[in-house]
Amino acid sequence: MFAVFLPILIAIFIRDNLPKAYDLGWLKTFGGMLSRKGSDAPRALQRRGEDPVLGAPCFLSVILVVTGLILDFPNFDQTRRVMQQANLVHLISALLGVTVAFFHIYLGTVGQRGAYQAMRTGYVDEAGRKEHHSYWYADVKAGRSRQRFADDVPAETRSRVLQAIREGR
Repeated sequence: MFAVFLPILIAIFIRDNLPKAYDLGWLKTFGGMLSRKGSDAPRALQRRGEDPVLGAPCFLSVILVVTGLILDFPNFDQTRRVMQQANLVHLISALLGVTVAFFHIYLGTVGQRGAYQAMRTGYVDEAGRKEHHSYWYADVKAGRSRQRFADDVPAETRSRVLQAIREGR
Protein backbone atom coordinates (compact mmCIF):
# COMPACT_ATOMS: atom_id res chain seq x y z
CA MET A 1 0.00 0.00 0.00
CA PHE A 2 2.82 2.37 0.86
CA ALA A 3 4.37 1.89 -2.58
CA VAL A 4 1.02 2.63 -4.23
CA PHE A 5 0.10 5.75 -2.30
CA LEU A 6 3.54 7.38 -2.01
CA PRO A 7 3.66 8.50 -5.68
CA ILE A 8 0.11 9.84 -5.35
CA LEU A 9 1.05 11.90 -2.28
CA ILE A 10 4.19 13.19 -3.97
CA ALA A 11 2.18 14.21 -7.06
CA ILE A 12 -0.37 16.06 -4.93
CA PHE A 13 2.08 18.00 -2.77
CA ILE A 14 5.17 18.52 -4.92
CA ARG A 15 3.92 21.77 -6.47
CA ASP A 16 3.78 23.56 -3.13
CA ASN A 17 7.08 22.15 -1.89
CA LEU A 18 9.63 22.64 -4.64
CA PRO A 19 12.70 24.39 -3.25
CA LYS A 20 13.50 27.97 -4.29
CA ALA A 21 16.92 29.53 -4.84
CA TYR A 22 16.87 31.31 -1.46
CA ASP A 23 16.40 27.99 0.35
CA LEU A 24 20.12 27.33 -0.10
CA GLY A 25 20.96 30.04 2.47
CA TRP A 26 18.69 28.35 4.98
CA LEU A 27 20.15 24.91 4.27
CA LYS A 28 23.75 26.11 4.71
CA THR A 29 23.09 26.95 8.36
CA PHE A 30 20.07 24.67 8.90
CA GLY A 31 17.88 27.61 9.73
CA GLY A 32 20.54 29.34 11.81
CA MET A 33 21.05 26.36 14.12
CA LEU A 34 24.58 25.77 12.80
CA SER A 35 25.60 29.43 12.81
CA ARG A 36 26.25 31.88 15.63
CA LYS A 37 24.82 34.74 13.58
CA GLY A 38 21.76 32.85 12.45
CA SER A 39 20.67 32.54 8.88
CA ASP A 40 20.49 35.33 6.32
CA ALA A 41 17.38 33.58 5.04
CA PRO A 42 15.38 32.95 8.22
CA ARG A 43 12.99 30.07 7.90
CA ALA A 44 13.23 30.18 4.12
CA LEU A 45 12.06 26.62 3.70
CA GLN A 46 9.02 27.44 5.78
CA ARG A 47 7.96 30.10 3.29
CA ARG A 48 4.65 28.39 2.65
CA GLY A 49 4.12 27.34 6.24
CA GLU A 50 5.68 24.01 5.38
CA ASP A 51 8.15 22.20 7.55
CA PRO A 52 11.81 22.22 6.49
CA VAL A 53 12.23 18.49 7.07
CA LEU A 54 9.54 17.61 4.55
CA GLY A 55 12.03 16.60 1.86
CA ALA A 56 13.86 14.08 4.02
CA PRO A 57 10.87 11.81 4.75
CA CYS A 58 9.83 11.99 1.10
CA PHE A 59 13.31 11.04 -0.13
CA LEU A 60 13.69 8.32 2.51
CA SER A 61 10.24 6.96 1.67
CA VAL A 62 11.19 6.54 -1.98
CA ILE A 63 14.35 4.68 -0.91
CA LEU A 64 12.27 2.49 1.44
CA VAL A 65 9.84 1.63 -1.35
CA VAL A 66 12.59 0.71 -3.84
CA THR A 67 14.62 -1.35 -1.38
CA GLY A 68 11.45 -2.89 0.03
CA LEU A 69 10.41 -4.08 -3.41
CA ILE A 70 13.86 -5.61 -3.92
CA LEU A 71 13.50 -7.44 -0.60
CA ASP A 72 9.90 -8.50 -1.27
CA PHE A 73 10.62 -10.08 -4.64
CA PRO A 74 13.84 -12.10 -4.35
CA ASN A 75 12.93 -14.28 -7.32
CA PHE A 76 13.69 -11.57 -9.90
CA ASP A 77 17.35 -12.52 -10.34
CA GLN A 78 18.75 -10.52 -7.44
CA THR A 79 21.98 -11.90 -6.11
CA ARG A 80 22.53 -12.47 -2.42
CA ARG A 81 24.84 -9.43 -2.41
CA VAL A 82 22.12 -7.16 -3.87
CA MET A 83 19.64 -8.42 -1.28
CA GLN A 84 22.12 -7.77 1.56
CA GLN A 85 22.85 -4.26 0.27
CA ALA A 86 19.14 -3.54 -0.12
CA ASN A 87 18.55 -4.76 3.41
CA LEU A 88 21.28 -2.47 4.78
CA VAL A 89 20.07 0.58 2.83
CA HIS A 90 16.48 -0.19 3.90
CA LEU A 91 17.51 -0.35 7.56
CA ILE A 92 19.56 2.85 7.44
CA SER A 93 16.75 4.71 5.64
CA ALA A 94 14.23 3.55 8.21
CA LEU A 95 16.46 4.62 11.11
CA LEU A 96 17.06 8.03 9.52
CA GLY A 97 13.31 8.37 8.97
CA VAL A 98 12.60 7.64 12.63
CA THR A 99 15.29 10.16 13.64
CA VAL A 100 13.75 12.84 11.41
CA ALA A 101 10.31 12.04 12.87
CA PHE A 102 11.58 12.47 16.44
CA PHE A 103 13.31 15.74 15.48
CA HIS A 104 10.06 16.92 13.89
CA ILE A 105 8.11 16.02 17.04
CA TYR A 106 10.66 17.88 19.18
CA LEU A 107 10.41 21.03 17.04
CA GLY A 108 6.63 20.84 16.99
CA THR A 109 6.27 20.58 20.75
CA VAL A 110 9.03 22.15 22.84
CA GLY A 111 11.73 23.08 20.29
CA GLN A 112 10.08 26.25 18.98
CA ARG A 113 8.11 28.65 21.09
CA GLY A 114 4.46 28.75 20.05
CA ALA A 115 4.66 25.70 17.77
CA TYR A 116 2.64 23.43 20.04
CA GLN A 117 -0.05 26.06 20.59
CA ALA A 118 -0.32 26.65 16.84
CA MET A 119 -0.56 22.93 16.18
CA ARG A 120 -3.11 22.42 18.96
CA THR A 121 -5.44 25.26 18.01
CA GLY A 122 -4.63 25.67 14.33
CA TYR A 123 -4.20 29.40 14.83
CA VAL A 124 -1.11 31.58 14.44
CA ASP A 125 -1.42 35.33 14.68
CA GLU A 126 -0.22 37.54 11.85
CA ALA A 127 2.95 38.62 13.67
CA GLY A 128 3.94 34.97 14.18
CA ARG A 129 3.31 34.13 10.54
CA LYS A 130 5.38 37.11 9.43
CA GLU A 131 8.27 36.24 11.78
CA HIS A 132 8.44 32.48 11.23
CA HIS A 133 7.24 32.17 7.64
CA SER A 134 8.34 35.45 6.09
CA TYR A 135 8.54 34.28 2.47
CA TRP A 136 5.21 32.50 2.63
CA TYR A 137 3.67 35.51 4.37
CA ALA A 138 4.91 37.82 1.59
CA ASP A 139 3.46 35.44 -1.02
CA VAL A 140 0.08 35.44 0.75
CA LYS A 141 0.01 39.24 1.00
CA ALA A 142 0.93 39.55 -2.71
CA GLY A 143 -1.73 37.01 -3.71
CA ARG A 144 0.80 34.47 -5.03
CA SER A 145 0.00 31.74 -2.48
CA ARG A 146 -3.03 29.50 -2.59
CA GLN A 147 -5.19 29.80 0.51
CA ARG A 148 -7.53 26.88 0.83
CA PHE A 149 -8.27 26.63 4.52
CA ALA A 150 -7.56 29.86 6.39
CA ASP A 151 -10.43 31.83 4.90
CA ASP A 152 -12.94 29.00 5.44
CA VAL A 153 -12.82 29.10 9.25
CA PRO A 154 -16.27 30.02 10.59
CA ALA A 155 -16.41 33.12 12.80
CA GLU A 156 -17.66 31.07 15.77
CA THR A 157 -14.69 28.67 15.53
CA ARG A 158 -12.26 31.55 15.14
CA SER A 159 -13.63 33.26 18.26
CA ARG A 160 -13.40 30.00 20.27
CA VAL A 161 -9.78 29.54 19.20
CA LEU A 162 -8.91 33.12 20.15
CA GLN A 163 -10.63 32.67 23.52
CA ALA A 164 -8.69 29.46 24.18
CA ILE A 165 -5.43 31.21 23.33
CA ARG A 166 -6.22 34.08 25.70
CA GLU A 167 -7.04 31.62 28.49
CA GLY A 168 -3.81 29.70 27.84
CA ARG A 169 -5.50 26.37 27.13
